[in-house]
Amino acid sequence: MKTEQQNKAWACLPKATRDYAKRIYQYECSVIDYNEGANETLESLFGSHNLTSDTEPDEAFIVWRKDAQATYAYNEQILKFDPTHQGARLLKSYLEETFGSKCLPDKSPEEKNDMEIKFNLGDKVEVDDEDDERIYTVIDILENDGYVWYKLRHGESKERTEMNHDLKLYNKSNELMEEKELNLCGLLKGHEEEEFYCHYLRRDVKFIGFDECDGMTFKLRTCKDGVGYENLMYIEKNEKIGKSVILYPSRALYEKYPLDAKKAWAEWAESRKPKRWRAKKEEENDGIREEYYFLDGMLTINCQYDVYDYFCNNHYHVGNYFRTESDAKQAAEEVKQCLEAFHTRNGNI
Repeated sequence: MKTEQQNKAWACLPKATRDYAKRIYQYECSVIDYNEGANETLESLFGSHNLTSDTEPDEAFIVWRKDAQATYAYNEQILKFDPTHQGARLLKSYLEETFGSKCLPDKSPEEKNDMEIKFNLGDKVEVDDEDDERIYTVIDILENDGYVWYKLRHGESKERTEMNHDLKLYNKSNELMEEKELNLCGLLKGHEEEEFYCHYLRRDVKFIGFDECDGMTFKLRTCKDGVGYENLMYIEKNEKIGKSVILYPSRALYEKYPLDAKKAWAEWAESRKPKRWRAKKEEENDGIREEYYFLDGMLTINCQYDVYDYFCNNHYHVGNYFRTESDAKQAAEEVKQCLEAFHTRNGNI
C-alpha cells in the first residue's frame, strides 16, 4: 500500500485500536523469536512510521456509504423541484468532491449494460419496437457521460439512435426458421386442392390458392364441395400463426389446440414429413413378422425380424436399417469409401 493509503487506514482506527496495534508491533520487535509475519502485515497495512510514532493523526470521520447515498438522493429531489436552490447546489458539490462516485446511487443492471459496447460497426440489429420491424446497421458508436449509444441506419435514409437495452443482434437463420414455422402462406404453399378447417366458418373448406394483391397481402381462395369459389379471405404475407388465424389444419387439431395455432400447424407439418420404411409390428400385420437388414461392426450384412426391442429400435434410429439386401450392400460400400477417404485425408495411408 502507498504511504497515503496507509495514513488514511491508520487515521480510520479508533485511538484504543491504534494503541493496541502499536503494543503488538513493539512487543514482537523486542523478542528474539518474534512473529515476523504479524509485523509484516501490520507494516503493510499501516506503515512502520505510524506504528513507531508518538504523534496522533487527525482522526478520520467515518460515514456509512448508504447514509451518504441517501443524503445525496434527497438533495437531488430538492434540486429537481428547485434547480437554483443555492444550499442544495453547494451540498451536491461538497458530496461529489468529498466522496466522488461512491455517494452516487448504485447503477441498475440495465444502466451497467448500457455502459458497455456490445455491438460493432457493421452489425445488423433489431430494435425493441413493435412498430418498427426494420433491420438496421450500426454505422457509428457514440459515448456520452459514460453511456454507449449506437447510430443506426436502414436503407438510404432511415436513421435512429438507440442503447444496448433496446437492441438485439439480428440472426437471419433464426428469422428464416421462425417464418418457416409461423408463416401461414408458407405452410399452405403446395397444398392446393386440400381441405383445411376454417374456424370462422366452422367447417372444412378446400384451399384453391393465393391471389397476390400488393406484394404483402394475399387473397385466399377457397370453395365448398368443389363447386365454385365461395370465400375470399385476406391475410398478410407474414401473418404469424398464434394470433387469430384463418385456417387450421383440421377440425381435430383446432379442437386439440383451440388457443395455440402454432402447435396445431407444427403437429400437422410433422405428420406430413416423409418417414423411412420400417417393418410393421406383428400385431399390426396379421401376426406376420417382417425382416430388415443391418450392418455389424465388420460391415457384414445381417438379417433379422424386427421385434421392436432395444437393439431393433437403435438400428432404426441411427439409420442402420434397410429394407433390402441390396440397400444394405450399397450402404456398406459407401461406409468403406467414407472410411478410406478419412484415412487418406489425415495421412494414415
